[in-house]
Amino acid sequence: MGGAGHARLRKRQGHVLLAARAVPARRASEPPQVALVGLGRIVERPVAVNGLLGVRPVLTATLSADHRAADGATGARLLTTLDRLLQHPEEL
Repeated sequence: MGGAGHARLRKRQGHVLLAARAVPARRASEPPQVALVGLGRIVERPVAVNGLLGVRPVLTATLSADHRAADGATGARLLTTLDRLLQHPEEL
């Protein structure tokens, strides 16, 4: 990752801003940023795992993207990768 919470997109020229606090909505559209990922706080929630109900920590991530620069599939891959890395930080 680059400095100040930016990650360069591989196929597009732009940056993704990762934010753990409120960021004005206009930030995602300011070049060179093409997307904003907002991260909520970690809360304990009931979750079904392998058919069993348990309580686990859950983090909400929200993606806002400029669809002129990236499509929904790219955003879905970004969130899927973020999910995997947060669940397995040793892969970072």
